[in-house]
Amino acid sequence: MATALSAHLLQHYLTQKPKIASYSDGLSQARLGQVTEYIHQHSAQNPSLMIMAEMVQMSPYYFSRLFKQSTGLTPHQYLLKCRLNRHFKRHFGVSPSQFRA
Repeated sequence: MATALSAHLLQHYLTQKPKIASYSDGLSQARLGQVTEYIHQHSAQNPSLMIMAEMVQMSPYYFSRLFKQSTGLTPHQYLLKCRLNRHFKRHFGVSPSQFRA
C-alpha cells in the first residue's frame, strides 16, 4: 500500500509544470513596480543588482533577464534613463517631453 501511495504521489507531483513558467511574460506588475520604485528612490546612488534581485527573490542573472523582458531595458539601462531624465529636468527646468513641445 505504501509503495502504491508513493508511486501515485511521485507521478502526480513530478509531472506538474515548474513555477518558473509563471514568469514567461517577465516580472509581475507588483514585482516590477517594487523594483522600479527602488531604482527611482536610489538613482543618485548605485542601486545594487544583488539587492534588486533579492527583493523579488531571484538570482541576479534571472532577474536581469526578466526585467529586460518586462521593460525592454536592462536594469542598468533603466537606471541610466532615470538619471538622464532627472538631470535633464534639473538643467533645463522642464521634462524632456515638455522640452519637445
